[in-house]
Amino acid sequence: MKLSATVAVMCVGGAMLLGGCETTHESMRPDMDRVVQGEHGLQSADLRQMTSRLAPDLLAIPAIVQSPYRAIVVVKGVENKTEDMPGRNMDIYTARLQGLLAQQGGDRIQFVDERAHLEQLQAQELN
Repeated sequence: MKLSATVAVMCVGGAMLLGGCETTHESMRPDMDRVVQGEHGLQSADLRQMTSRLAPDLLAIPAIVQSPYRAIVVVKGVENKTEDMPGRNMDIYTARLQGLLAQQGGDRIQFVDERAHLEQLQAQELN
């Protein structure tokens, strides 16, 4: 009796997994380069476009272009002050910009973490 009940539950669960969901991949993970209609505020498409434009502009700064030394860039987290998504971690956009700068800038830029962040990581590792 227990075995048949378990099999029945597994069959119903399997059927729900295979065909019971109405949510599509498109609705769960919309294209990051397309603005979603009906949404307000900054969206992934806006921030991706901004970082794509900002990287070459930063690399074109005369002090970076003309310097025989690498530019040292301190990486800091993004302070989220949005009203509609307070507390949401926005560091992914800093990481994207850092990746674009590293890719496009070659060895002209050196990234370093903020000292407070390094000390925080060290304290976590020692505990």
